[in-house]
Amino acid sequence: MRIHDESSGKSYFSKRRRRFEGERRPHALTFSCYHRFKFLDRDRTRLWFVEALQAERLKWPIDLWAWVIMPEHVHLIVSPREPGVFVGRFVGKVKETVSRRAVAWLKEHSPEWRGGPDAALSVWVAQRQED
Repeated sequence: MRIHDESSGKSYFSKRRRRFEGERRPHALTFSCYHRFKFLDRDRTRLWFVEALQAERLKWPIDLWAWVIMPEHVHLIVSPREPGVFVGRFVGKVKETVSRRAVAWLKEHSPEWRGGPDAALSVWVAQRQED
């Protein structure tokens, strides 16, 4: 939501995202690649995402109901099997695994790429939707 500050004349975006962490209920999640780059346009990166999702799903008490991988974003519907499970941490681990693998691949196969020390953190931009 764009907010306009009358006193300063500046405008800015105010995020109104609500979190329902710890509740045992389904969560609809959407997260985009950094600047909506099409990082998930290749089979290689989609496979990395599916592998990371599967690996984390086995570690967490979370059921995966549905998922869709688009070239620049992902949709997930997940449901914790136990109360007190933080879905955001689960998704964070999936995204971190894919990001680190992608940055490592870029450093090896694309020497002109100039990823800094925080490059793995900038592959994703989180957005969350609650139903």
